[in-house]
Amino acid sequence: MSCKRKDIIVLFIVATFCVNVVAAQDAPSRPKFLLNPRCFIGVPHPLMNKALRSTFVGIYDINPSLNFNVLGGFEMGMAYKHTAMSIPPNKIAGLQKTKMLLNNVGIRLGYDHIYSKQVFFSYFLNFGQSFTSFSNVPCATPRGGGYRFSALYFEPEFSINFPIEDFFAIGFCASFNYTEHVFTPSYICLNDYAAYLANDMKNPTGILNIGFGFFYGFQKKK
Repeated sequence: MSCKRKDIIVLFIVATFCVNVVAAQDAPSRPKFLLNPRCFIGVPHPLMNKALRSTFVGIYDINPSLNFNVLGGFEMGMAYKHTAMSIPPNKIAGLQKTKMLLNNVGIRLGYDHIYSKQVFFSYFLNFGQSFTSFSNVPCATPRGGGYRFSALYFEPEFSINFPIEDFFAIGFCASFNYTEHVFTPSYICLNDYAAYLANDMKNPTGILNIGFGFFYGFQKKK
């Protein structure tokens, strides 16, 4: 990873935590839970890599996590993400069964900022290992070992949450999944079906996810 990208990630973490620590001084009180599973369900939108963006469209993104309240509004936990994308007929005809599947496993750090008793904001950074595979690949000669790769991923995530009960909330979420891998159509023989330029493959994989989620709290802290 380049130094510039590392700097951006570090600045995101520091800025998020600092801003929310200051804001928390006058924040309304709300029960805190030692254990709080969350789940984010959305639709992925490929960005950054033009070859990926012009070929695949998102089907769904499911992002469950198990979080632990460590101090004040600070949270840490474990994250899993499953993302599915496919090739529609208007991109490349006849390859609708070809799928791109991402399975991310990592840890997450974040902060819950209580704005009012009716609303709280959540800021998280997920990072770990991404495992990507392709199914129904249109190659005439199958590649030994299959069509898969793994790479590091980083994913900032934001949600606005509306408590229904003290222990349960629903809300709207957005995240950006950045993977340290450059998608190349020739890897799954797509260059036999469509024309790509060299500039189409110069950026790593970036996927914007927008959807909704829920929060459930266990074991209220005193």
